[in-house]
Parts: sequence; structure tokens; C-alpha cells
Amino acid sequence: MMRGDNAMMPERNDPHAAPQGPSEGQPHVPARGPRSPLEGRQSPGTLRAGEIAAARQRASEAQQRAMGDLRDSIDYLRVSVKALVHDLEATRREKAALERQLRDLRGW
Repeated sequence: MMRGDNAMMPERNDPHAAPQGPSEGQPHVPARGPRSPLEGRQSPGTLRAGEIAAARQRASEAQQRAMGDLRDSIDYLRVSVKALVHDLEATRREKAALERQLRDLRGW
């Protein structure tokens, strides 16, 4: 090359220089896709964060289902206790009525 041509070319160490093609004597290598199935995927740290987020989402959904089931069980228990209390009160009334009948028959 001529000295005048070098003056127009940026130096190789110049950080502001535009990227150049392959150096003289080196063959041009075309860009390729990923070389392996894992290449081009997210980094392990990003995958781990995604896995953590997905696990938290699943745990949150499971917790919400469990809370819903618990509410349903408490509602069922509340209705059952009300029914038992109603039956107990009816049984007490029946007992009192039968005791009165028995006293009337015996004459006490």
C-alpha cells in the first residue's frame, strides 16, 4: 500500500474505528446460527431466575387453591355445626316434653 492510502485508514487500535472485514489473508467466515442446541438460549442465571419465578407462580396458585379449599371446608363445618346445634336443641325439647309426660302419667 502507498503511504497516502494509510493516512485515510483508521488505526487498528483506534476504538472509534469502524469494524473492518476479515484481515488480508484470512478467509471470510459467514455468520452461522447456534452451534449447539443450548447456544443462543438464555444464560443459566436467567434460566434460574425464570425457573424461580415459575416455581413461585405455581406455589402461589397452589396456595390459593389450598386457601379456597380451606374456606370451603370451614363453610361446610359451620353448616354442620349449625345442624348439630339445631338437632341438640330439638333433642333437649323432646326430652323435656317426654319427662313432663312421664311425670303426668306417674302422678308426681
